[in-house]
Amino acid sequence: MNPPLSPMALALLRGHQANVATYLSQQAVGGTFREDDLIRIDKAYEELARAGLMQRTAATILILPRVERNTYLLTPDGIAARKALR
Repeated sequence: MNPPLSPMALALLRGHQANVATYLSQQAVGGTFREDDLIRIDKAYEELARAGLMQRTAATILILPRVERNTYLLTPDGIAARKALR
């Protein structure tokens, strides 16, 4: 069994859809306006990856001007966990 997730990780998991790149869901948790605001979102995605609920990809996405991040996708366990949250 996975350890409990932080509120931010739960919010991202709940709002994320299968086969949709991460960081496109961030508006659901309040949006981002500065690079410093991404820290809590970055940590939550890493937490989800450590829990086996998301997998980091080689693809990158431009989040803010000159700020790129690797994307993550839900794993099969992540899809099941997301459905269980609903």
